[in-house]
Amino acid sequence: MERRPADELIDATESAVLVDEAALNEKRQVETEAGVAFHTGGARVSGTFADIPIAGVLGRLWRERASGALLARRDQVKKIIYLRQGNATNVRSNLVSECLGQLLVKERIISAAQCEASIASMKKSREPQGEILTKMGAITAGNLQFALELQLENKLFEPFSWTTGEYRFDAGAEPVESNVRIEWQGAAVIVEGIRRSFDEKRLLVCMDPVMDARMRWRGVVPSFPTLGFTPPESAAALKLILPASPRAMIGRMRCAKIVALRVIYGLIALEQMLPA
Repeated sequence: MERRPADELIDATESAVLVDEAALNEKRQVETEAGVAFHTGGARVSGTFADIPIAGVLGRLWRERASGALLARRDQVKKIIYLRQGNATNVRSNLVSECLGQLLVKERIISAAQCEASIASMKKSREPQGEILTKMGAITAGNLQFALELQLENKLFEPFSWTTGEYRFDAGAEPVESNVRIEWQGAAVIVEGIRRSFDEKRLLVCMDPVMDARMRWRGVVPSFPTLGFTPPESAAALKLILPASPRAMIGRMRCAKIVALRVIYGLIALEQMLPA
């Protein structure tokens, strides 16, 4: 069997017939940009996720109000998160399993047969798959908007689960804007990513080096709701009196341990809380 070029390979767990040309084009774009970003010097921020999880990487870029592109890579998976003034503007992925059609099938909004039919129509008309599915009557405009937002959300938050891999930030890259609204902005992306992907065990591992370190506020006490913390999390955070160690803070916050750990680690990742 003839081997296809790497940029044409389909995720092994997915069916090639459910992958549209737009997803393959995005895969090629990511592979091209990743190849350039990982082989040029002068990156201001680079390292491994074993040392600093992506929450900490994005937290620093948010605090610095950085603009550019963050390339995250784990094995063959690559994501590019575009930032403007620390806010995520778009995410591109080389995972074709994150394409719109497969997402709609996974969410049981359309059938695999409808997805295949829409892709066949795309090849003839060159119209976006979402528009074709709407014309087919397979989805409503509301379904399409929901799916597009969910697609971008999945691309953005999936790397928060990574415990290995590497990253490189290119401050010279022009941020790419998305046509889809990203619900979480600024610090809220980091706080939500931690909420979704960090369980108690992982939080304890990440915080182990500073668990007994006396921490202080970077400046004034931040407004916790504006950072993306929920009302219960914000209420728990208001009980923090610094300087104190994270171990001491957990006992004072009067909330579930997992909530306390998320709040404290979130503030550390955002560099609002520093070792004294």
